[in-house]
Amino acid sequence: MSNSQDNSELLEGNIDVKNLKSLSVDELNEILEYWPKLDELPEEIQTNTIYRLYLNQETCEFFFQAATVYKTMVGQSTTESPRDLVQVSHYRQRVLDNNRLSHDELLNVLILTRELSDFIKIFNVAPRLNLVLMHDAAYELFGYLLVKTGSVVPLYYDTTFDIGDYYVSILTYTNTLFVEEPIIPLAVLLHETKEQECHDELIKTLHKYKQIETKCVLITDGEWALQNSFTDVFLALQTLRCHNHSEKDMKKWLRTNFNILHRGIANQATETSTSATTTSITTPPVSQSVTTTTSAPTNKTANDLYKETKDKFVKQHL
Repeated sequence: MSNSQDNSELLEGNIDVKNLKSLSVDELNEILEYWPKLDELPEEIQTNTIYRLYLNQETCEFFFQAATVYKTMVGQSTTESPRDLVQVSHYRQRVLDNNRLSHDELLNVLILTRELSDFIKIFNVAPRLNLVLMHDAAYELFGYLLVKTGSVVPLYYDTTFDIGDYYVSILTYTNTLFVEEPIIPLAVLLHETKEQECHDELIKTLHKYKQIETKCVLITDGEWALQNSFTDVFLALQTLRCHNHSEKDMKKWLRTNFNILHRGIANQATETSTSATTTSITTPPVSQSVTTTTSAPTNKTANDLYKETKDKFVKQHL
């Protein structure tokens, strides 16, 4: 049989599907070049499946008027559809009321603990609320990282924000196996107080991985409750202080110390009564003296001058 006959049989669909593997490259290129309907095939081609293309014979038939089709397309909204923000809010609240498990938040979480056992790890109500959220897959991936990586893995733990009457602390880590080194969430703690006992509940879920003590470094905002909860379990774990929190704490301390050294607005107004005044301020933790020069425009109050001097004091010491 000639090649033209083979191709004609192939294009007609008479060739056995099992023998497609024996096609040559030239035959395959010829099929792709002369078969006009290959672009009509679906994106995902299933194996051991024959696809046939048929012409749609019903496109020439007449069913509805154009105006009827248009009204059908644009007239799907009902009278219950919300028309403004107030109705949207009411509609959303009604859907939530119909779908919620109960009106008790703690009971909702208790019910979810049975359905989401691979995500809700610890749920304590008394003597204080503690809720630890950690997915099993994320837990295993973190353990895999500790085994495979040869680099130090930074851990970030901080009480990020509040939800109602509860605090939210999030534990994240840097995945050093990726080139981009993304920061990935590992666990979330919802707690009622900032005591160390609350954070200990989260650490209970991590005590399995002893490599944390040697392969990780903990970065926090400097709260002792956060650090002690880790170091009590992982004794050799190194801890660092977050740069952002450290700078904020330094500014807060400098402002407080400035108020102690120069208490009262009247004293500051007396010092700045001349056109130019130079004051030397020495703080206990800073050995060198700080000299600030301020002017006293007539349109500034003593309180404004006091704040300006304090800001300069903080910036110079930072």
